[in-house]
Amino acid sequence: MPLLEVPKRLRRKGHSSQHAVKLGYTHRDDIFHYQYARAQKCILITQDSDFTDARMFPIRKHPGVIILDIPRDADPLTLFEVLEQVLRLFRTAASLYEKKVIAHAPHCTVLTESGSHDLAYPS
Repeated sequence: MPLLEVPKRLRRKGHSSQHAVKLGYTHRDDIFHYQYARAQKCILITQDSDFTDARMFPIRKHPGVIILDIPRDADPLTLFEVLEQVLRLFRTAASLYEKKVIAHAPHCTVLTESGSHDLAYPS
């Protein structure tokens, strides 16, 4: 499954989804993507760990960021399965508001202004 299939699968699951490639934004910097997602009131989904930096990308007043801690050469199906686990855990976009979630295969780490904690995925 190519990476561009991930937004299609998200839409089939009932989520609205945009991809930087389809929007023509692949060569834009991280700050652009962060501000674009914020302006569009969208959760930003990325594999770029730079987004964990709270000074560059503040947690406050943002719809949320999901950072997929999955190797870039991983099968896109694996990537989608981990993303699906995170979405099941949080269920609603509102529950991700002002949080960053680092999605690992066995669990996720939630970053908030007051600290971080690990959460297991639902069985």
